[in-house]
This record gives sequence, structure tokens and C-alpha cells, in this order.
Amino acid sequence: MTETVITAETDPDPDIDEATPDETPAETSADTTAETPDEQDEPPIDEELLAEAGRGLGTTSRNEIINGALREYVERKRTQRSEALERVQELADEGAFDFDRIDEVDQ
Repeated sequence: MTETVITAETDPDPDIDEATPDETPAETSADTTAETPDEQDEPPIDEELLAEAGRGLGTTSRNEIINGALREYVERKRTQRSEALERVQELADEGAFDFDRIDEVDQ
């Protein structure tokens, strides 16, 4: 996996704020490194935890580590939800839910 870095070039004429055809909006931003108010309040990344995750994922790139960890987390949660849904369907097939009782409560 390769890491893509987008850099911003400053426009020699500050009054012109138009993107040229081969520039994306991100590339036309005057300051792409400025932190937003939300980022200023966020705790720093735990470097030891990041390094351990990198060893487990077999990479040293921060972006690859973060994306890999997020991917594993999301896949694990999807699997858990899928397994839970299967179990609920099995319980329903076994008659564990009294749907007639639900209708009675609604009336």
C-alpha cells in the first residue's frame, strides 16, 4: 500500500481563489496544516500503542496502521452483529418470542 501526500502551493496572487483544472479543492486550500478547534481538544495518539498495532499489522506507516486497525475493528463489529442477528433468528425460529403478546400490549 502506498501513502499519498497532498501538498498545497501558495498562490502568488492572494486575490485569486480559483482552482486550476488539475488541482483538487484540497490542493487549493491556503493552509492545510492548521488544526481545527476539534483537533486541538483531542488527546495525542498513544505512540506505544501505535507501534504495537504496527507490529501486529506488519507496517510502520501511521496511515496504514490507523487504517488497518480501523478496518479490523469494523470487520470485527460487522461479524459480531451478523452473529447476533443469526442467533436472534434462531431464537425466533425456536419460538422464543411471543409475538401475539406484543400485539396484546399494543392494544
